[in-house]
Amino acid sequence: MSITESRLLRALYDYESPDDKILNFKSGDLFIVLKIGDDYTYAVSAYGRLGYIPTNFAEQTTLSDNEYLQFVKNVLSLLESSLTKNPNITKRQINHAQVKLTQLRCELVKKLSKLQPITPESNAKAFVFDSSIERSNEDLSAPAEGTDQKEPDEEVANVEPSLRFTVHLSRQSTIQPSTASVPDDLTLELIEKIRLSTNGLNYNVCKLTLKSIMDCLKHRLPAWHDDCNTILRQINSCDQTISTEFILTSNDYLELKSLFNKLWFCKNDEQQRSWPIQEDEEQIKYILSSLASILANANPKISREVLCENNCENISLLITYYQMENRAVLKLELIHCFLQTIRLLPNVINEIMLPSVLPGALCNELINYKQDGRRWALASKLFTAIFSTAHKPPISIYDYINEQFINSLLDLVEEPNPTGEISISPELSIPPILAFNLHFNQDDDYNYVLNTLRNRQSASHLLENLVSYLNWHEDPTRITSILTNVSNDKHGNNLYFELEQLEQIEDQLNQGNKIVNSNTSDSLDRCLTNLGSSTGGRESSNGSQPNRQNAVHKLLLEIFDDSIIANLFYYNDVCVILDILLSFLNNSHSDDQNRLTYLKLFRKICENTNYKDEPHKLKEILKCLKLILTDEQSCSEEKRISEIIIELFV
Repeated sequence: MSITESRLLRALYDYESPDDKILNFKSGDLFIVLKIGDDYTYAVSAYGRLGYIPTNFAEQTTLSDNEYLQFVKNVLSLLESSLTKNPNITKRQINHAQVKLTQLRCELVKKLSKLQPITPESNAKAFVFDSSIERSNEDLSAPAEGTDQKEPDEEVANVEPSLRFTVHLSRQSTIQPSTASVPDDLTLELIEKIRLSTNGLNYNVCKLTLKSIMDCLKHRLPAWHDDCNTILRQINSCDQTISTEFILTSNDYLELKSLFNKLWFCKNDEQQRSWPIQEDEEQIKYILSSLASILANANPKISREVLCENNCENISLLITYYQMENRAVLKLELIHCFLQTIRLLPNVINEIMLPSVLPGALCNELINYKQDGRRWALASKLFTAIFSTAHKPPISIYDYINEQFINSLLDLVEEPNPTGEISISPELSIPPILAFNLHFNQDDDYNYVLNTLRNRQSASHLLENLVSYLNWHEDPTRITSILTNVSNDKHGNNLYFELEQLEQIEDQLNQGNKIVNSNTSDSLDRCLTNLGSSTGGRESSNGSQPNRQNAVHKLLLEIFDDSIIANLFYYNDVCVILDILLSFLNNSHSDDQNRLTYLKLFRKICENTNYKDEPHKLKEILKCLKLILTDEQSCSEEKRISEIIIELFV
């Protein structure tokens, strides 16, 4: 059963509860399931309220795909109100629900969008111009009676500059068709013009803007229909056909080269850097901020060309400059540059960043600058990204990233604000620990993370957060999760274009257009992949993050493989974990990649805690395991582990 077929429930009866965590509802109310449970199901109501509903008070129901899509959009729009209406709801729960609902929205749009071979006619329908910009000929020819009649130039002057071109052309019904063929690089040139005239609008948004303009022109000016369709086809293929000549002469390429050149001179200007009053700070800040902005918003192929030139010497320049720079404001801008570089070239993590001085410099930041919350947070995210690949670092790295360092992070987790001067949440201090632990395996003689935990008396906040991550299927060390969280700042959001395009596709569907081009279909897949990985799914292999293990699952398996560390968990926490595992296993399919991991964790808990002395939900657990044994689609390893667990209690 697909995600779109199993998540809609209808209430069978009225229900009221004094518990704020449980939703009140009337018979017939609709809910979208976020997490299936045995007795209670976690869901969001039609009014955007998050909470639990008794599982036996609701049944699965269906809506038409169009009705379901509109329902999901309405719920998304109301979701933020849960924060004010229920004090028990956290921002993290809202974010999790938004991701799940956007996944569902993508699935529904993909289901409604029936991919067909691209023809000139279908390609012409691929994008619908925004109705707020396009107006009918009647609207343009005669204003409504009683309204102020403006002169044409006055009316155009009041239109947003980026739209004036469209307004002018929509009036000109006598324009003759062009007899010249459309140049191959015209589309890229137009996109670059849009970026220049809008002070650096995101490349993908520029493409979307150009598509909207072309769609408008071919309907307003039928004589231009064929040329506009040619440009639309070029837009769909320009990322694959961009020439080296265009890259090397593009404005973004030349600007990036100029900025890196200026930064090189700043780095080597030893005399200026020795001044007591460093008068170059604003200049360097501007250089770095401009670099990060172009890397975030330019055509990715152009940015990669500059970053990869001369064996990636510009990336090495950034690393060297970060090591020698002490000013906080410049450190922040450099980290933005690094994160955008990782987004563009994930392989630089293992090939350049991990073996460099950068991890040591970040370690120094995390130890010595706890009072500067923003500086610490960004350093934490970059440190997490660098170690998120599970790649083995040079052995010399343990000279400074060792038990002392892990202990300092754990102290922040357990006492995030001991003096009143530090305010670092566990959500920032736990991911570096999880990421650093990824590269250790069973063959290693020493694991600094586990050894540090083994020597601590308590780690209750760490364990509490691990349980929460497990419950919400989150892995905060995933590259997509890190970059999406960081990119909510001035440099833009990595999912922005995909979600914008989702809106465009929905507009088509609302107008009865079922044909979507292959690039749009790819964008839906990419959006689903990014949303899935932000909630702990496996990322596709990209060279830097192969299908490596979920960082939360790995640490929990290792904790419960060691009876000493396992004893750090309170029995109630163990019961909560077992409830999570049991709920997942009861509702999972044999092809779910996490099922085997959860069974292994089940076994380790049974073997290395005092669970056997005081079993929790043993009857339900044994029933679940027997179902796995009798399931023909269960793999041999799942059946073997299930048998071992059952034998422990026979």
